[in-house]
Amino acid sequence: YRRMQGNISDVSTLRTTMKAMDFLGAKPVHFILDRGFYSEANLKNIAGKGQKFTIPVPSSLKWQKELIDKVRPSIRRPANIIRNPEDDKTFIYGVTDYKTESYGRTWRHVYFDPARKEQDIASLMLKLRKCEEELTGGNLAEKNRHLYETYFTVKETPKRGRKVSLDEAAVDAYINGYSGFWLFLTNAEKDASKAREHYNRRCDIEFT
Repeated sequence: YRRMQGNISDVSTLRTTMKAMDFLGAKPVHFILDRGFYSEANLKNIAGKGQKFTIPVPSSLKWQKELIDKVRPSIRRPANIIRNPEDDKTFIYGVTDYKTESYGRTWRHVYFDPARKEQDIASLMLKLRKCEEELTGGNLAEKNRHLYETYFTVKETPKRGRKVSLDEAAVDAYINGYSGFWLFLTNAEKDASKAREHYNRRCDIEFT
């Protein structure tokens, strides 16, 4: 292990660590990285030195959404269940897609957590109920402006006054969207369950 300052950038951390690996002549290691490290340059650098990596994929990437859309219809199947080793009553689903990138062979593991999905939906519904009350009463909160504009239509008429309507299409788009899904990209582990286990174990050695 190596004690590090808490105020250095992710890119500098990775660069310094890889130089240390070279200096020590260490055997190939498996880097467990957070999203902040994700870039083509970083992954090419790691793989180019014969090292392994596992990293979550930023949700903004177009190819991630395309892959989720591809596996969404069939991910909830018996063969794809991954149970929580600490609680056999909770589970997620995981499937794997294989691809050869410019930096070599990779596995793209797609996960779906139905409980998290329902929690996210319920959280949004509670926020929208509060927003509807704010819009109806005219007591707006600046922090909720995006929710007002995305999910509501407000009309003012001389006779009926203010009418607040929920945008059902926008709500359906969120419900049918990407909440509850996430991806790991790795050149180290072809099994979705084991890749998730490796990533979760990073907390065992990470101090704050």
